[in-house]
Amino acid sequence: MRATELSDMRAFQIRPYPVDAPPVEEIALNQVVPAVRRISDRPFERTLLAIRRIVRRQTLFRQAVGLVYRGIESNDYQVGFAIGDTLSQEHEMLFARHGGAKKPGFIRVQSYMDAMGAISHRLGGALWNSLADRQTVSQLQREITGALDEYSVLLAKMGRPKRRPKPEDQTWPDPARVEQRLTELRLKLDRQGLRLGSPYELRELLDEALDKAERRLLITSRTVDAKAAPKGVIKKITDLLSNGVNIRIETSLELNVNPKGKAGAFEPAVQLCLEAQQRVGFSLAHTPDENELFFLIKDDDLAIVSNHPFLNEPPQKCFTPRAAVVTRVPQQVREIASLAGLKDVSPVFLRKKK
Repeated sequence: MRATELSDMRAFQIRPYPVDAPPVEEIALNQVVPAVRRISDRPFERTLLAIRRIVRRQTLFRQAVGLVYRGIESNDYQVGFAIGDTLSQEHEMLFARHGGAKKPGFIRVQSYMDAMGAISHRLGGALWNSLADRQTVSQLQREITGALDEYSVLLAKMGRPKRRPKPEDQTWPDPARVEQRLTELRLKLDRQGLRLGSPYELRELLDEALDKAERRLLITSRTVDAKAAPKGVIKKITDLLSNGVNIRIETSLELNVNPKGKAGAFEPAVQLCLEAQQRVGFSLAHTPDENELFFLIKDDDLAIVSNHPFLNEPPQKCFTPRAAVVTRVPQQVREIASLAGLKDVSPVFLRKKK
């Protein structure tokens, strides 16, 4: 892939090592011909005898998934790479050898620490000091992930009739038991009260809020874009409104509600503005936040405070670790709703005067 294609995908570009072009004598002839055949539209049927010099070169990139790990008790970072469906230790070692996660600008470590500091300051000492033990929460999250993997693999196997064993040879675990274990683990995690949230679960919790809200829903974001708020998300919001749920959406940047695409093109900000004009129980507001903290509050059973906006994807010029706290304890949810500056009144939430 070319660099321009990576920018269109909003992907990170990791420059090659070494930067200099390889010497001619290091280029293997038996690797050149297959490469020429791959990139050329015309058949290459000649015999390559030697390479005299390199006239021009172009850098191409291989698509991969970067896996960024952060220490539980420290802010040490480690980066691994998955190419296709295989972890590449060679790429991981080479990346680490040339600066890796410590390379300036690759990971905004300070941004993460600032976000955690801002969250603790916003919550206040009493609420922040009730934060659940990190190791206990991490262990429960790992067990939930393992149970989810086991459940999905089990369902996939059972969906293949030809591979099902005979009843007398049945050795697979019962899916109902795995599902029951998953439910019990999630209940244990919910009982921890205020806890650190995992990056992967923020989207899952947003989907849950959009599916299961019964009385009220608050979502704050930097702005609204089609990548984080596609048609399916907007439809869920309108469905909740039809079911009598009071919804308030706040953005720290003022939304441009003038259509800018082709006629009939989907633009979530425009759609939300139209809904706010027509629905009694829907409030759309512009509320700047200098700390760039974002809230998700569902009824009295879910509250999230995060440095990641819920309805837009920030430009990925670098990797910013997501900082978040989550609680399902009703009293804590109400406290966080109050800290967000909201009064719980019908038909829409009203922001307190500061």
